[in-house]
Amino acid sequence: MYKSRWPLTGGLLILSSMLLFTPEVSRAANWRLSENLSVGGIYTDNVRLVEKRKESSLIGMVTPSILLHGEGRRARFDLAASLIFSTGNDNPVLPRYRALLANELVKNSLFFDLISRAGQGRINPFAAAGSPVINQTGNFTTTYVNTLNPYFVSRLNGFADLRIDYRYSDFRFSDDTIDPRTQQTLRADLFTNPGSSKISWGLDGYSRKTEYNSDTQADSTRSYVDAVLRYQLNRKLGVAGSVGTESNTFGSNTRGGTGVSRWYLEARWTPNSRNTFTVRHGGRFFGSYTNLNFYHRARKSVFRLEYRTELRDSSDNLSDQNILPATNLSGQPANPFTNGPFVQPNDFVDLTNNRVYVQDRFRAFYTLTGKRTVLDLVGQYDTRDYLDSSRETIFSRAWVGIQRGLTRRYSVRSRLSWYGTEEKDTNVTSDTWRFLLSLTRPVGRKSGLSLSYSYADRKSDNPGDSYKENRVALFFNTNYQGIPGYGFRY
Repeated sequence: MYKSRWPLTGGLLILSSMLLFTPEVSRAANWRLSENLSVGGIYTDNVRLVEKRKESSLIGMVTPSILLHGEGRRARFDLAASLIFSTGNDNPVLPRYRALLANELVKNSLFFDLISRAGQGRINPFAAAGSPVINQTGNFTTTYVNTLNPYFVSRLNGFADLRIDYRYSDFRFSDDTIDPRTQQTLRADLFTNPGSSKISWGLDGYSRKTEYNSDTQADSTRSYVDAVLRYQLNRKLGVAGSVGTESNTFGSNTRGGTGVSRWYLEARWTPNSRNTFTVRHGGRFFGSYTNLNFYHRARKSVFRLEYRTELRDSSDNLSDQNILPATNLSGQPANPFTNGPFVQPNDFVDLTNNRVYVQDRFRAFYTLTGKRTVLDLVGQYDTRDYLDSSRETIFSRAWVGIQRGLTRRYSVRSRLSWYGTEEKDTNVTSDTWRFLLSLTRPVGRKSGLSLSYSYADRKSDNPGDSYKENRVALFFNTNYQGIPGYGFRY
């Protein structure tokens, strides 16, 4: 049964943040602060994203944002937040933030994290959406996720490592048609410390329960217990194997099974510090599967390829949303507000269907960083086989992006992207192409002007779901650095 603890989660986060900002704690902690203000406007020739009878609109926007990091002896606070104020009719104010308050309650053993996130995304990934700031499609919602995460770690006489991790998440939406939900996850791991031995073993237990406010038929419980054996053949090659049992309940579905056996065999090859290759083959109640993961890092480039089969639902995707990411594709620290005020939706979250599915995901990216140029290549292909029906969906995405400094005063950024969907049972497909070209010029040491043009072309088998759109945007951005103590100094 659904039971929200959102007031408890939000209250704890606010209370803990207030305690963190007391003068005593502020003086003891190390702080970093960055503030940004973006002011400008966007013109679109198709604000409603329709095929015929287009309407144009000029939308003004003001976006203040902040990055704040504080760290003391036993606590850490991270905040990235922005408010988008616009003259658009659908969403005049849009919040985006991620906040983490990490506390060490007992030294080296008991920890407690409070996490809060908010961001925008599509409701129906098979329908036209555009941007929640600009376009009036009604196909966006703001998702609020609040999480409590206590966990315990211990080294048992130097022989084994124990970790017990509990996570409670509450999901709320600005659109009342989307069902609120809660998710509880418990994981316990006990593994021997190999030390000088090549062999280690352990137990891995996991349970996740998702409950919905109205759609109780979509409630699910997924759990397993595995016994794992690992053997390190040499410095470069290690193998592992596991046998266990799983129990799954998916509403009225019977494919999940109770007490079903599961297993896997895995090999991990690390020829050097720049390359890692992992392959796993196993069996579960839905059949056999193979997972692959390859990672390569060179002096100026990073390449990663991943293929993975797993059980998921829309709540899992919401939990994994990377709102205002702190790193770029190559894993380097990055300011999430430097790419402009556009909100990037998570296109692979389907909030119209809460059922559990088996997902096969292929994902690859390559990034090359030169002296004045950055190149990004990304591709992703997902298939989803729903357990309670014959429904099968496909999501595809690819883009190439390039950023280059033309001169000391001008830089250009361009991206060509493609997004495709397919409903296998109805043979309904859609394809959306987008092109972006942006020119940036600094104004002083901490400010800049950006002028951009973008074009979108969508073709869909659903009537009235195709469109073409042109946008022109002009923004002024300025950034401040400061250190908070009793106040803010610049």
